[in-house]
Amino acid sequence: MQLADNVGFYTGAIYRDPSLKAGFPGEGKRSRDCIAIKTHWPWYKGDIDNVPYERVVLILREPLAAITAEFKRHSGGHTAQPKKVDPKVWRNYVEEQLLRNLKFHQFWFSLAETRKQDLFILFYEDLKLTPRRALSNLGHFLGTTDYSRHLDCVLKNSEGSYHRKATVDPFKDLDSFPLRIAGLKFHLNQMVNNCTSQGRCVTSGTTHY
Repeated sequence: MQLADNVGFYTGAIYRDPSLKAGFPGEGKRSRDCIAIKTHWPWYKGDIDNVPYERVVLILREPLAAITAEFKRHSGGHTAQPKKVDPKVWRNYVEEQLLRNLKFHQFWFSLAETRKQDLFILFYEDLKLTPRRALSNLGHFLGTTDYSRHLDCVLKNSEGSYHRKATVDPFKDLDSFPLRIAGLKFHLNQMVNNCTSQGRCVTSGTTHY
């Protein structure tokens, strides 16, 4: 939503989720009318993504936060919060997602290298902590010349329509897998550093976890 508001163009998606159509009018569009097209490919089994991307915006989020957010989405959709989480279910879920998270990022960094695609690494945390800089850098990468005039509006409405309301945290007493998360961060930092040092990638501001 921030991207669409920031540059004044539709952001499309390879998916057609009717529940997102109101907030994301470009949902399901794959044409050049879109400044960017959302994909989780090859994250989900069954995804077929044949869009001939010319450049890539890869969103990186702190691994445990990303896994937790995806667990919430599976449990309660785009805005609901789970009230209780079974520790065994959580443990099995995190074990699976750690491997998938690594493979997902390896895929996109490798693809950017083999296809010589420009890659913009958008750190999710930059959108929270330094949104003006992150969105300005993103607008520059996408080649939009008038994105700056949208920034104030974007920042005033940064929560959008799909923000989960705060509740009692059902994850606070669960295992946070510090060693496994640290290991994944190490691999992510390696991929980011290799890509930026070789001049194939730029970032939204942050350079590592």
